[in-house]
Amino acid sequence: MNLASFQTTHSSHHTNLNPNITQQSSEISDFQQALLKLKNRAEQIVGTEHESDWLPLMRNAASHYNVELDVRDSDLRQFLATAKAKVAPEGVGKKIGDRLDLTPIPWSWEGLIMKARMNLLVAQPKVGKTALLLEMIAKWHMGDSEFLGANFIGECPPVIIVGTDQSEADWGSMLSAVNLVSKDGTICKPIERIWTAADPLHFNDRGLDALGAELENHESPLLIVDSYHSCVGPLGQEDSGSTYANPLAALLIVAAKARATTCVIHHANKGVGSNIVSSSRGTTALTAVPSQLIHMSFLETENKRDKRITLKTQGRSGTPMNLLIERTDAGWVSHGDGEVAEEAQRLQGVANELAGRQADFYDYIDMRWTLGEFAVSSSELGQHFNLTTNKISRYLKQLVTKGLIACCGHTEPGVDGGRPSPLFRPSPETGLETLERLETSASTHEIRSLSPLSPLKPDIAEEGLSPKSPVQRLMSDNTWQSGWLVRDGSNPHSVTIEKVGNPMYAVRNMRWGIDLKVADSPFVSNVSDSTKEF
Repeated sequence: MNLASFQTTHSSHHTNLNPNITQQSSEISDFQQALLKLKNRAEQIVGTEHESDWLPLMRNAASHYNVELDVRDSDLRQFLATAKAKVAPEGVGKKIGDRLDLTPIPWSWEGLIMKARMNLLVAQPKVGKTALLLEMIAKWHMGDSEFLGANFIGECPPVIIVGTDQSEADWGSMLSAVNLVSKDGTICKPIERIWTAADPLHFNDRGLDALGAELENHESPLLIVDSYHSCVGPLGQEDSGSTYANPLAALLIVAAKARATTCVIHHANKGVGSNIVSSSRGTTALTAVPSQLIHMSFLETENKRDKRITLKTQGRSGTPMNLLIERTDAGWVSHGDGEVAEEAQRLQGVANELAGRQADFYDYIDMRWTLGEFAVSSSELGQHFNLTTNKISRYLKQLVTKGLIACCGHTEPGVDGGRPSPLFRPSPETGLETLERLETSASTHEIRSLSPLSPLKPDIAEEGLSPKSPVQRLMSDNTWQSGWLVRDGSNPHSVTIEKVGNPMYAVRNMRWGIDLKVADSPFVSNVSDSTKEF
């Protein structure tokens, strides 16, 4: 048998042993052809259909080609993404010798809202996101030069509101509170158009086209979106998927064509994120789209009545900001640097948890500094507490490590030639200097009158609280504790109190009407007073 005959015979024998090979090759070929048809169909869908209809149409096509059991939604999305990339225009780019845009950072609200850019405001529900933006717009439109200590740049532009998250009645109430609608509910300038939950606008192709047409009618408008999820949720977008950010990217293009300044409100995660990016609800791809991120959250404190809010920024340009603000009956007020407040709050918590000799040392150093800014030497502590030098050094190092005290110099050498002793004082972040920095400055919108619920009389607000006045302090378990006296009540918004019978134990940063109230007696009651309204 020659080689050709052997190959023919062997091939025939091999085929007879595997009768399914020819059929299997045909099936593979048919499947590949179906995939090719699906990819071609994806290009047709991207070019002619609305984006919200893309995936359902692709599912229908997969069923038509009898591959719906083999091709998943993730595969269909990939086919659509590839098709979309094909039809997208190719960029020209810049080459050596071309000039780049070096325009300085444009601000609408200096340090907070970037002009002609997208800004994402992230916060938990009911923190005051919408109220803050509306009061900012009202102040700007009325001619104020600044708000919460940050300057406005230029004149207030026309305002477009996509308010799909709230009803028309809720919007009317909020706009009326800042005089952006008349008494009969007529929309006033600078509001040019508003969509509400009763007449919603969603970020599909039709909605973005309508929004783009409205933005083009105005010169560099201000666009407020409240909220992002309400505009994309009905489109079937899942916040955990990377495609959740696609409508925001499309909105960026629409707003950029009209040179609009965009502020998008978005809800934060239930848990506290380690930074602004991780605090945003859903995929982190969402936070990659805007140029500026703004985060609002209540200041972390044991006092449930403390409603101060930290306002932080993080963006591609500019220095991050951290403000401490509060919403009051008279509007929003600023309490200054938020980082200082957070550090003071942290250190106050550390000081409250001290025990034993650490607490004794800290109380003594704090008392001496409060009396007359007297620094305390290690030798003075040794004499007062009758302790050895090694133990004194150990306790002082522990307090320094915790950030509660700081070395501020040394004593002069004695006449007998003894070594200088280090001097210590309370850390500046825990002292009265911090309280002064946290007070509302004259350049911000101060509270000119007290809340109707405040027990503080006008004369007390102006003259302060008398030293040694008995007061009750609100504890972390929401009960009122007697046995405290006023040490420094010159500023009712930052009162220093001391414990009856132990003047070295003092607590700062107390606010009248929130942390403190009048006590009938300076002595501690047998039963803690329950919390009640003033």
